[in-house]
Amino acid sequence: MQNKFFKPLVLIDNTNERNKLIINCTGKKNIKDCLSCILISLNEKNPDEISEISINTSLSLKFEEIRLISLLNSLFLIIKRKFTLINCPNEQESCQKEIVSDFFLNTFDEKSFIDMLEFFFSQPKKIVSSSNISTQCNLCLRKINKKLKLFQRIYQNSHFHQYISSKYGISRISINFFYNLFPTLKENQNINPFSININEFDKIGEYTFFNHLFDVFIFNKTNDPEKLYIVKYNIPKNILDSSEMLLNFFKNKLNDLNFAHFTNLGKKIKYLKDQIHSLVPNYIPDLNSDNSNKVSFILTIKYLNIEKIFPLLTDSFIEEIFQDSVENKIYINHNKYGRCLTQIQLNINEIESLKTHLILESKQRLDEQHPSLVHFMNNSFFHSRFSIDISPSHWKNVAFDIRKLNKMVYTLGDLVKLGTLSIKMASFLVFCILYRKNITIAGEVNSGKTTFLNALDLYAPKEFRKIYIEETIETLEFPTNFAHQLKYIVEPELNEKNNSKEKEIFKLLHRSGDLIILGEILSKLETSALFHCLSAGLRGFQTTHASSIQGLINRWIVHFQIDKTCLNDLDIVVMMRKIGNNRIIQSINEITYDNLSKKIEIFPFFEYNPINKDWNSPILVENSKLLKNINKIINLPQEKYNQIISLLNNMFSDEINEEPDEKHNIFLPLKKIYQKLKSIDQNIGGV
Repeated sequence: MQNKFFKPLVLIDNTNERNKLIINCTGKKNIKDCLSCILISLNEKNPDEISEISINTSLSLKFEEIRLISLLNSLFLIIKRKFTLINCPNEQESCQKEIVSDFFLNTFDEKSFIDMLEFFFSQPKKIVSSSNISTQCNLCLRKINKKLKLFQRIYQNSHFHQYISSKYGISRISINFFYNLFPTLKENQNINPFSININEFDKIGEYTFFNHLFDVFIFNKTNDPEKLYIVKYNIPKNILDSSEMLLNFFKNKLNDLNFAHFTNLGKKIKYLKDQIHSLVPNYIPDLNSDNSNKVSFILTIKYLNIEKIFPLLTDSFIEEIFQDSVENKIYINHNKYGRCLTQIQLNINEIESLKTHLILESKQRLDEQHPSLVHFMNNSFFHSRFSIDISPSHWKNVAFDIRKLNKMVYTLGDLVKLGTLSIKMASFLVFCILYRKNITIAGEVNSGKTTFLNALDLYAPKEFRKIYIEETIETLEFPTNFAHQLKYIVEPELNEKNNSKEKEIFKLLHRSGDLIILGEILSKLETSALFHCLSAGLRGFQTTHASSIQGLINRWIVHFQIDKTCLNDLDIVVMMRKIGNNRIIQSINEITYDNLSKKIEIFPFFEYNPINKDWNSPILVENSKLLKNINKIINLPQEKYNQIISLLNNMFSDEINEEPDEKHNIFLPLKKIYQKLKSIDQNIGGV
């Protein structure tokens, strides 16, 4: 039922009327100064006849703001007529006016009126006496409290108060709510976290995301190798300004809700958005469904104090987000444009809010005794790993690194188009998957290992029982009619919990998996468990960090004490590297250890040639240990191998030649030719 005091907010454009007030402003001011300046300027005009108020002709107040200014001016004039100052008998040096609010002791003007409003909206109705001040100051204090009561009566009977009460259905407003009534002045204060003059730079790219709520612009900066990343709201400005007025009113309602059972930030966002969405149409009428949803989301992320970070978390092209201290702005790793600077800087309050969300959800401590926290947030809006460090671990105050895990899904065909590998390499790797050969993906940080693992996973036969062990779910979730998936989540080793990855890997021997996906192998214990399972015949995919194939072998043998003979249980090692903004497969290798010569040999099937930006084939697959091992189990003559590779080559050629606007089902490519492959060799999938 509609509140009897409710009057909907109506947006009216009166800019064609003649009476205008243009205020020349010398620079960025706070809202208090702006309001004082406007009230002073109104002395020369009749406020009721003003149809437009502009600041430097570039910012124009909305009709609703002008109406509120007029009502505020009327309140000022009434108080000015009835207000008398308190004469302080103390000498200036002994007067403790900073304790008793000096606007009662100085000249009353427009500025002190705004100070008085701020004091009134922020403080209790009465100033409590203190033993720390003199007897004379306490006498002044009693006089001040009388004036506060007088001011309260005047305010309660004012048209300004009655208008606010009838419009928003509240009798008591906060100072933040008061200032949010003037969003144009907030813009002049440059509070908008996404506010920047984008015409000053050379634009090289743009896109929209999150149901068109955010627009992104990428710019070149003069003499700077890093690009500039700008994100803005994609919503009409008048609607955004009007929604600002409602923020603190909604806060009053939302603060009454019980959030004790919400630890998951994603669920909290959804719940609050639904609550706000039910209120918005009543206060901003005639909004279409799209803009109503946008306003609801904006107010939700403002309320949770994650307005600046939220678009970065939901932009699927962003791979990593960094802020090195409170004094620094955020910079990012972008999938297409590489390292980008932003104009976004989380202040200490926003960082405290982020820390609170992480602590509540992770149930971990973050204090001087525990100055670092790592937590994976996985919800319907984003999937990211948050790493945050505070003092004394951080040398100043606080820093965070957010690794995005909900990146775009690529097929091998997509990666061929991007230049990550060739069609021949993609066909060979799918051949390895069909015959259940183990594939280890190695590379440096941010070289695309997990993205590539997910691409390989798309080409496993439907009937495979796939078992996943991960610290956080970074692998794909298939529709039930495309795969059999069993997933286990283990604690990161630094958390020192019992359900460690190495223990779960050992349990795999009793879980009958056709394909095992282990995620990232980091420690000595995990590596030992991996080689134990390989020796027992388990096959699948895993990733690990390495800068080179030789460096990887050295770490296994020297640092982790893996016996050299265990290297023969490996099938394929894929080395990845990031070159500029591109990820490429540097090599696909086979590693062998010769018991007679006691030598470790690396045989590259494919090796990247940076001169012609293509791949050489130093070693023929036909002569590999991999095919010899397959032929020890089944008969796979050269002719069959060539037929299978030829079919796979054709599959990838068809996939990359599809029209860009054609519906792209990532689960279909292998399924389309699987029966043809089985007709060549019935052992596919069962080796």
